[in-house]
Amino acid sequence: MEKYFKVKKTLERKLVSEGLTRDEKYLLERVKKEINEAPMTFGSEVGGGRPSRNLQGKIERGELPLSKFGLTQAQVDFFTSMAFKDSIVRLEELLGRSSGIDRRLTIANQNLKTDSQNAFRVFMGVVGDLMGELISLQMRNKDEIEEIAAESVEKAMGIDREFFNAKLKLDGKLTTGFLKQLQGMKAKVENFSDEEIAEKFADIDAEKQQQIEDLKRDIESAGVDFDEEKVKESVESTFKISPATVEKAKNEFSDEVSRRMIINMFRRGMSLYYSNAYEICADKISELPGGERIIEISNVIQPIMLHMYWLFDDIGNVGNSGGGQIGQIQVKPPEDSEEPKSKSSDDSEEPEEPKRKPSQEPERTPSQEPKKANGPFTIQARASTLPLLVHELIKGVIMFFTSAGGPKDKGQRELTKKAATSLEVEAYDLVYSEKFYIEFYKIFNRVVSDVNEQRELTPFLLKFLSNENKDKLFKLTKSLFTLGLEDPEFAENYIGSLVEKSRSLRKQRDQNPSYMTKKQYGNKPDEDEDFDDDMSWMDED
Repeated sequence: MEKYFKVKKTLERKLVSEGLTRDEKYLLERVKKEINEAPMTFGSEVGGGRPSRNLQGKIERGELPLSKFGLTQAQVDFFTSMAFKDSIVRLEELLGRSSGIDRRLTIANQNLKTDSQNAFRVFMGVVGDLMGELISLQMRNKDEIEEIAAESVEKAMGIDREFFNAKLKLDGKLTTGFLKQLQGMKAKVENFSDEEIAEKFADIDAEKQQQIEDLKRDIESAGVDFDEEKVKESVESTFKISPATVEKAKNEFSDEVSRRMIINMFRRGMSLYYSNAYEICADKISELPGGERIIEISNVIQPIMLHMYWLFDDIGNVGNSGGGQIGQIQVKPPEDSEEPKSKSSDDSEEPEEPKRKPSQEPERTPSQEPKKANGPFTIQARASTLPLLVHELIKGVIMFFTSAGGPKDKGQRELTKKAATSLEVEAYDLVYSEKFYIEFYKIFNRVVSDVNEQRELTPFLLKFLSNENKDKLFKLTKSLFTLGLEDPEFAENYIGSLVEKSRSLRKQRDQNPSYMTKKQYGNKPDEDEDFDDDMSWMDED
């Protein structure tokens, strides 16, 4: 399939620049037909390895959430094939170089490309053994590992400054057992009637007023006196929303659901990509008793667990099958804030990934219109392994910085959330969201080659991305999902524009002396009694 896209790209560029011969035109038509009809494909590099039949069937039938992002089925097939291959290649590299981990990794490597059920069973056993050893090593250095996890996240996400002490606080703790599920999770997205959507998204008052004006005009044209109040009562008693208004509301609702699902996918992909951010502090980990082994196991266990989602036969119901949790994240508002607490936050997000033991894990983000309060938001993460703890903390930070987008109306936000987030959606996202972010990062890395600048721009880039509309996010998704073979200029230009806006906003923040100060790890920051937690500090003006 990759060859078809490359040929298509080459011929289309030649068509624009100099034209095609008759044979080339025929070839282009055949290539386009093949792309439109070809199913999910796997090259020789995966040696016959495939995801579970159930998952592959859903991909090819267009039943995954990403099929709602304006992509053709061929583009979905192409992208998921590439994501699966990348997952296998990464595991081969890790297992091949980590012979010192355990003999069973060699066995796992041999089963990597066999049938999905057998591979899943082998990897489940490997993960169980490695997790037990890793947890034991971590508990001997619990306080140090937790502090290192927080420091790694702060550096990776560009928040290692005194300025951010007043904005958010990282509270990450390692656990040894399964965690009690948090409230607010659902297995499936909710479906809503036209009436429910219109109630939240249609401007009913405006339509009523228009009907009042129309009725008044009709009465006046007939030369009859009218009573303003009786006209209003008449409209109220007979009011029925127009089909055109209902359709407009449904379109706005659908656009916002799609926009939110893409932002959620970006959050998951980015947090998965940075789950190895602990390597920023690898020297500190190595100095701990058993530190080298902690790094060794951490580098292997997370990719194995992620690959297992490709192999799980009923991934859509993975969060419904019971069991405990080994990772949770909540974003809590300041304690003295008038916002709802995290348990019932108005902007609670989709559940965190069910890791190894399927479960429910609701996520929380700050309200879009918080009350004035002193103190930072708290990113509260609980997880059983170092890479999972880093992943949860990073996801919480991303949630914080992407909480500004979407409708201002509370009812619209709540309806959108229920239609866009569920354990099922999240489970499917886990198999391809990291690949989505990797393609985003490739362009970001070309535009901003300096890693330190990348980290400093991250909070601002997330803010601007979260405010984007559905149409631009659809274009970005299509460009990234085809690995730049479709509309490559858009992704390059769009990410470049995000960078320029982020640089401009960072420059404004740099004029604040407190923002220039780097955070001193291990010291408790002073309380900022004048802290305003309404996120206005992220605005351009």
